[in-house]
Amino acid sequence: MTSEGAENNGANPSIGRFIEMINQDQVYFFDEFEFVEIISHLMTNGDFIMASKAIELGKSQHPSSIEILLQNAEFYIVTSRLEEGLALLNDLEGLETINADILVMKASIQSQLGNSKEAINNLSKALDMGGHAKDELCINLAFEYQGLGNYDKALGYIKEALKLNPNNQDAIYELAYCYDHLEQLEESLVFYEEFIDNNPYSYSAWYNKGYVYTRLALHEKALESYDFATIIKEDFVSAYINKANTLQHLGRYEEAIETYQSTFDHEDPKATTYYYIGECFEDLEEYEDALKYYKKSIAKDEGFADAYAGVASVLEVLGRYKEAIPYVNQATIIDESNETYFHLLADLQKKCGEYDNALLSYNKSVSINPAYEECWLDYADTYFESYQTDSAIEVLNEALKYIENSADILYRLTAYLIDSGKITDASDVLYNALDIDNDGYSKLFEYLPLSKNSPVIMDIIQNHKSK
Repeated sequence: MTSEGAENNGANPSIGRFIEMINQDQVYFFDEFEFVEIISHLMTNGDFIMASKAIELGKSQHPSSIEILLQNAEFYIVTSRLEEGLALLNDLEGLETINADILVMKASIQSQLGNSKEAINNLSKALDMGGHAKDELCINLAFEYQGLGNYDKALGYIKEALKLNPNNQDAIYELAYCYDHLEQLEESLVFYEEFIDNNPYSYSAWYNKGYVYTRLALHEKALESYDFATIIKEDFVSAYINKANTLQHLGRYEEAIETYQSTFDHEDPKATTYYYIGECFEDLEEYEDALKYYKKSIAKDEGFADAYAGVASVLEVLGRYKEAIPYVNQATIIDESNETYFHLLADLQKKCGEYDNALLSYNKSVSINPAYEECWLDYADTYFESYQTDSAIEVLNEALKYIENSADILYRLTAYLIDSGKITDASDVLYNALDIDNDGYSKLFEYLPLSKNSPVIMDIIQNHKSK
């Protein structure tokens, strides 16, 4: 940091003098409180090199200052020198009457080192002593119990935090997190209703109540809760987004688009918001607008794979297959673990007559997710369409290793076996398919109408129906 930077930050004279001293390679005297202020300012601004110099000079001029030593410990924490910080705090604990600040800082280090039980012990002591914001200590204790998987205990501390400070926003969100993990959605609604009765202007409580309604598929009540949240806090973007998501889920796409766009009054448009608007236009079959917003999403974030896939999906609907391939290919490069991207790529390659490439892409998709039934069927169908029925049969037999009781796969496999003249094998597979879905044989006829010409196949179906 330069003296110019200090002036631009509106720094007080002590900070300016310190910067001047460093720049002139001099040593000035500062009282203890000035050092505390200087160190705090430098650390807040992320200037850890200068903060280190201030700490060392402060310790040399005020060697018995507990405040400066505590800042030294904080410096160790924020620069990830945790063991050094813990050692210093242990030394301070021996010098100083038990100090809540020391206990809280020790707990912070112990938490980062994965020693949650020790962190809980120190936080509990600090809570008993006072001198710290008790609601924040309760939240910190809740975090530690969450880390141990004890969400009931965490929930108790979060409720205590809200009793102490109903305006603690972190507590309201952590409460939702715990209820979610405990799968106590109905109980959380009861809590939020009681809390809102006493704190009707808590926008975060209304928001989380809306989230719970969404989880319970009570979408109209969710919309009402999100509306209250945005009335109380007009720039509450998360509430607008959740409201828009809910409207989109309900198929109210025009309202969803309007709600998504309303967030632009309160923040710069995000790639995800443009993407959601694109989805709505796609569902409305307004494909040019969908393309426009998907491309806006890409322009905002060139690493957003879903937006590339969105463009490809719309171009596929429009029959512009070759134009779509580079977009979905980019999606697969960004996210190599998304099976749906490779499936879409394969479908497009197949429609362009690139069967070999399509087979490779289908194979990649099912290797990522072997339980992806639809892709297995398309994979096998591609072999079948290229007159490689034996390969199609092999693919479906492989699929059955991962999806054992799929009637769709079994009916399709029956069709391939019939087509290849393996009636006995087809009969065995058909029995299994009928046991799983007795009415699903129409899929066999739809896929391979000539199967109706087999007396053996028709007898099996008729006999099974009569059972």
